[in-house]
Amino acid sequence: MKKVKPIIRPFNRTELHTLHRMICNTIDASYSGIYPSRAVLFFKEHHSEKKIIERSAVGEISVLIPECDGSILATGSLIGSEIIGVFVHPDHQRQGYGKAIMTHLEKKAMEKKIPKLTLSISLPSRQFYERLGYKVLDNCVLDVGGGECLKYWIGEKELNLRGC
Repeated sequence: MKKVKPIIRPFNRTELHTLHRMICNTIDASYSGIYPSRAVLFFKEHHSEKKIIERSAVGEISVLIPECDGSILATGSLIGSEIIGVFVHPDHQRQGYGKAIMTHLEKKAMEKKIPKLTLSISLPSRQFYERLGYKVLDNCVLDVGGGECLKYWIGEKELNLRGC
């Protein structure tokens, strides 16, 4: 099967249900078994359709799609100087799509003269972000109720604005 070259473009609100479904599938596949059930539910609520609409109103959501159809393979958002909601469909992970989305978001930030990006790093994504040059700053724990906690880190990366 020939690999199709994907394109990255802005999210279109008509894709809301498709994007949300991809994010939820990714959360289920990537976080279940690593995080307790209430934390998985928290992630889904944090990336609900309502939150996606709110983010698209104040920042930029990008999607990575194959040229041949409208399926969404990966997504990520730039809200001010923060990267939020980077997800790669479970069937398409480890194919360079996450790195492509991150490179795209970093270029957008540099165009806006943003000197430093921050993001929240989940347990399964720490090595990915460290390979991209993000420094892990703080260990964070969020009480999600029922005696369960969501553990994550805050990360940041200085951008080289001299090349802009």
